[in-house]
Amino acid sequence: MKSPSSILHTLFSTQKYFEQRCFRKLATLLPPRMQEALLYIYKRGATLYFVFKHSGFVMEFNYSKNHINELLKLLQKEYPHCQDLHITTLKAYDKFVPTTQKPPPYRSLYTERAKGDFEINTDNKEIEEILQKIKKAIRKNGSS
Repeated sequence: MKSPSSILHTLFSTQKYFEQRCFRKLATLLPPRMQEALLYIYKRGATLYFVFKHSGFVMEFNYSKNHINELLKLLQKEYPHCQDLHITTLKAYDKFVPTTQKPPPYRSLYTERAKGDFEINTDNKEIEEILQKIKKAIRKNGSS
């Protein structure tokens, strides 16, 4: 059985871990608005991908791609664990992230003044059932 220190050493000494540290550092060097919209960064081959919440930030990223490339070069000079990245191209795309907010519960903005006391004078059974449902709904809203 491996000891916890050997497992941690194995996890934190991999190339992927150092890449992720570099990506996190690069994300902190981005402008604040772009940092908020950035979901994650990953590398595939020699391409570094930036994933944003909205397509507007992808366009902004494409406009400032040269600046981000300069930040990446500066990062590779300053941090020794970022020297082995070997990135040739930068790409960005957006990903839809649904909001987790629930709609507020329905609250009536008025009080029902009708009592639901009306006569149903029809021979059609379908219309009578519909009017009975309306009558029940009025009584329910009037009582609450």
